[in-house]
Amino acid sequence: MSREFKWEYIRRQQKFYRAFAFIIIASLIISRTCGLLQSTRLMVYYVVITTLACMADQIFAVFAKRESFNGRTYKIKCLLFFILFAIGGIFGSLTLPLVILYLVYGILIICEDLIMDDLFDSYKGYTFTIIYVLLLSAGIIIPYVKKEIQSADIVIFGAMIIGIGLAVVLVRRISILVATSWSEKFNDVYYKSQDVQKENEKLLELQERIEEVNNAINYQKVQLSETNSALEKKNIEIHSLMDVMISYTKSFDVDADIKSMIRSIKEVKNASLVAMFIEKDACFNKEPIFEFESNENYAPNTIRKDTVETLNIFRKNGSREPLVIAENYIHNRSIFERKGCCISAFPAYENDELYGVLIVAGDKYDFFFSGYDYYKSAVVDFTASLISDRLYLTMEDMAKRDGLTKIYNRIHFNRFYDEMLDNIKNNGGTISVLMADIDHFKKVNDTFGHLAGDEAIKALAKIDEKIAKKYGCEAVRFGGEEFLLVMNGKNLDEAYRIAEELHKAIREDVIEFEGREIKINTSIGVANYPETVQELDKVLDRADKAMYYGKTHGRGRIIIDGRWDPEDMDK
Repeated sequence: MSREFKWEYIRRQQKFYRAFAFIIIASLIISRTCGLLQSTRLMVYYVVITTLACMADQIFAVFAKRESFNGRTYKIKCLLFFILFAIGGIFGSLTLPLVILYLVYGILIICEDLIMDDLFDSYKGYTFTIIYVLLLSAGIIIPYVKKEIQSADIVIFGAMIIGIGLAVVLVRRISILVATSWSEKFNDVYYKSQDVQKENEKLLELQERIEEVNNAINYQKVQLSETNSALEKKNIEIHSLMDVMISYTKSFDVDADIKSMIRSIKEVKNASLVAMFIEKDACFNKEPIFEFESNENYAPNTIRKDTVETLNIFRKNGSREPLVIAENYIHNRSIFERKGCCISAFPAYENDELYGVLIVAGDKYDFFFSGYDYYKSAVVDFTASLISDRLYLTMEDMAKRDGLTKIYNRIHFNRFYDEMLDNIKNNGGTISVLMADIDHFKKVNDTFGHLAGDEAIKALAKIDEKIAKKYGCEAVRFGGEEFLLVMNGKNLDEAYRIAEELHKAIREDVIEFEGREIKINTSIGVANYPETVQELDKVLDRADKAMYYGKTHGRGRIIIDGRWDPEDMDK
């Protein structure tokens, strides 16, 4: 549900409550003026608590615009109102019309609190609802039970509670129906506008891709004009390259691009063996990439070894020209023996940097008689797609990472964390979440300045990412000076040992800033599903609460969700 709808809903219902509060206040004053209400002090008391409730509603309506507003603080206003209303019963009784008005007002407040829970996905229990009903009933019954409580009074009090509870259920049902109807209309317009905007963006992206394909087609036309003698064959080659280029534009996956190129070369040229090797870090690949297709059942390790050796030959001689490994069964190199009649290698350069090699072998004599232009073009096109892929992946990676620390940000966390939880729900497993917060971070900023605070945050992030890489986890800057370590597949004991290592590394780290040394410490909370949390969706929240417990009980410690810290147990 969009925040715009939430704010609009709260704004509208506050207008209604403001009018209802005005009716109550006016009724109080009229009742006192006409003598129906005997106590001026009682009138003033109820006017004040009604006015305060109305002012609190106005404040909530303002704060509802903010992203940090979650609706839970609305319970404080409700609880205080019902307590003050119950206390008011000690000072004297209201007239029947005023009792009815306050009864309706109280039921509306209870229902609004429940709707707040629905809107902001906050506390889902009914403990507060029961307390509200009891206090509202007490505020109405107390004036009539001043001295002795009769059995009839107990029956009346119980009936009042049941009646108010039923009224709450009925009014809330009606409120939900109205809110749902209005929400559907509001969201329909809002999301339709979003869909239109997304479609426009897709059209612009498609237009850019079409321009890239058109440029490639123009380049191929130049080649066709220079090779009229082999027009039919060149047309087949060009169409195959175009198909590969189109497949490049549909995918930003280097592995898929390599497979597409290998498949195209093998089919168009009827090659017996096509292989390609890409160095690591060519395009965000942490490991080298090797792919090949062959008509024979060759051992992959042997083909890979010979391909890497060929790459080293290009690296040593620095040549950009094709390397003839075998020509009509005559091998010039002691590699790829008995792997084809004719074998040639084509280096893949990006600017002056050698990043890979393409191997092509054929079983026919004079397999490369028509030249190497097709293979060179295939490598050039792949290099262009590699650059395009890297640009796309760079932008995508930048969107995933926090601008200051360069580790994953909260937006990317929300995506992969939900997928991680869904996988555990469907397939089973365990997950641990560690939340760390810098202790006395404000003191660091106040003492050394905000730039020093930034250095402290970057230092913690660096350690967090180092630990994450070491144990195959995910490091995230959750916000401000709060960091996460998401440990999929780690049990509680493993998570605690990792937390100890992280805590120690942060505590022992020295941050040098403008000739001064800064040391920081952290409070860390650890939660695990299913060892400390039985509800998978609450692991993150429980890690946060454990961390907060550490912050409020001495700081600089590791707290496991649901367990006492060993230091606390000794106290």
